[in-house]
Amino acid sequence: MAARVTATRLTRVIPRLYPLITLSRLRPTIVNHLSTCTLKPASVLSRRLLTTHLDNTPVVTGSCSGCGATLQEADPNGSGYIERKSEQKSLPSKPSSSSVLSDKDYEQHIDTLDPELKELLGIKEEAKEKDDDAPKTTSRQLCSRCHSLIHHKTSTTSDTQKFLRSTLQYTSLSFLKTKNNALIVSIIDIGDVPFSIEPLIAELNSNPTHRVLLVANKVDILPKDALKHQQRIKDWIVQQAKRSGLDTASILDVALVSAIKGWGIKSLLRSIESYRNATDDVYVLGCTNVGKSAVVNAFLKQGAAKKEDVSDYAKQHTARVRREYQVTSSHVPGTTIGSIKIPLRVVGIRDPLNNDEASKRFVTKERYIVDTPGIINEDQLVHLLAPNEVRKWEASKELKPVTYRLEVGKSLLLKPFIRLDLVKSTQPILITLFTKMIPHFVKTEKLTDETNAIGSEIALKSLPHTIKLHGDHPSHATADIAFSSMGWVSVTGVFDRAELRVWVPTNAGEDVIDVRSPPLLPYEYKGSLRKFYGSGERSR
Repeated sequence: MAARVTATRLTRVIPRLYPLITLSRLRPTIVNHLSTCTLKPASVLSRRLLTTHLDNTPVVTGSCSGCGATLQEADPNGSGYIERKSEQKSLPSKPSSSSVLSDKDYEQHIDTLDPELKELLGIKEEAKEKDDDAPKTTSRQLCSRCHSLIHHKTSTTSDTQKFLRSTLQYTSLSFLKTKNNALIVSIIDIGDVPFSIEPLIAELNSNPTHRVLLVANKVDILPKDALKHQQRIKDWIVQQAKRSGLDTASILDVALVSAIKGWGIKSLLRSIESYRNATDDVYVLGCTNVGKSAVVNAFLKQGAAKKEDVSDYAKQHTARVRREYQVTSSHVPGTTIGSIKIPLRVVGIRDPLNNDEASKRFVTKERYIVDTPGIINEDQLVHLLAPNEVRKWEASKELKPVTYRLEVGKSLLLKPFIRLDLVKSTQPILITLFTKMIPHFVKTEKLTDETNAIGSEIALKSLPHTIKLHGDHPSHATADIAFSSMGWVSVTGVFDRAELRVWVPTNAGEDVIDVRSPPLLPYEYKGSLRKFYGSGERSR
């Protein structure tokens, strides 16, 4: 009984002795007490040590694990900035008898004890046993920009095109020209075709040996009825890619996925595994804001652990993989600044040469999925928005198509960017909206130049050429008028020589508008019209 009381008293006294005496005087005191008592292996002292982790000062080297930017401490407004923590001393320089040690200082003092003394205290044996079962910690380093995007949904740096170009994103893709027979997963935005395809053409055609998997992301924004015709949508994507200048002979397959919903991710991983050679890395390309990083994070969810495996180990393994390899994904264009490598084994793709028998005969090498920086599309209207307004106009849910009648002499205003004037037509035309922009109808004669009459501060200019269309079916769309990064509208009806004048922001180019024929969803108009109530919000 006396031995147990002495042991309990010892574990309570040790934390209060360190601020008062030196380690040289402490050691013989502990040894003398240990000669008269026996501590339990699972002592309170050892448990306290195992539940605390030393926070060592990180070394600012390498790249950010979230965005791939080179870490630096000089420029807080630049990419890759990381605030270095102050170094903590292992022992207090001036112990104070009136203060009680914190858990962190307490552990640092225990760490300075000799191994023999730790063994006498029963710390070494239990610590080893605990470490075998405890999840491994990672040395993951995130820059201040990634931390702010993840936790506060804001960026600590500029998001203008000038800043994105200053990060040397273009030169970071020049290595693809020298890659022979490279497997490229090209991510496009299904709601931003052909604008999310055209900037990729130069990179995809830079080497005729490239093999391309075209992946259309964000299919969850399409109406549910449209997803019943996936093959027709795939054929339409190939047609648009050919129209943009891509060599269709290099296209291996087309996949429709949703990174947010997880649709089509498993099928895409199986396609990558089947088309990939044993010595191939997989390169992920795409424009800014098409969801490249979101697709890579979706790979991690599928490849970390099998869905039917619900054991504790599987859950811990999944959480550890996501914590160690997850890349930063946000609504801010150009989130990924540098290339990020993720081992293929992490996403469940096994290398046929990476086994015990092959490793004895061949020299094996780790293969990766390489998430590359987004290519800047100069004509995206989203760049004209303030960073805090991007999410407001971004299509993140299923689009509900609404159809209106547009007559000659009237204009359709789409806040805040677009104005459509119906100049000529033999019959009224039907316009179906697939955009989050707010509609408003007004007589053209009431409008003046450089105004959209709906309270927006963005000045408009008319394009030098008009759009001329011909409609020959009352319920099948004739063509789409697409707006870069802001959706599209479909034109339907039986009419001849319809002519529309298009107005765009004054600081935007002519390429922000594209006429797509055939349209993406020609059958969404079912013959019913929506009455305009005088307010775009109410009409939707």
